[in-house]
Amino acid sequence: MEIDSVIKEVNSIADKYSLELIEIDRTDNVISLRLIIDNEVFIKIYGNTEKDKLNLTLVFRRKRIYGCDSESGKNHCHPSTTLIDIYL
Repeated sequence: MEIDSVIKEVNSIADKYSLELIEIDRTDNVISLRLIIDNEVFIKIYGNTEKDKLNLTLVFRRKRIYGCDSESGKNHCHPSTTLIDIYL
């Protein structure tokens, strides 16, 4: 994974679906982005080239409702405990 390729792919998605893309942080090895869907929903994207890590998190009302991580080729996901939590 390369930082520039992550940014390019996320920019392409943002353009395709008319979404706002916010760059939170960028260094030579780390990128942190937000892909804004609406006022309460965004996708947080975090990449770290030193750790070969990419995290994608769906956030609603400041709570993670779903996340998928990849580190060194190992993938795992973090679903919400219950979707009912979203509306509480």
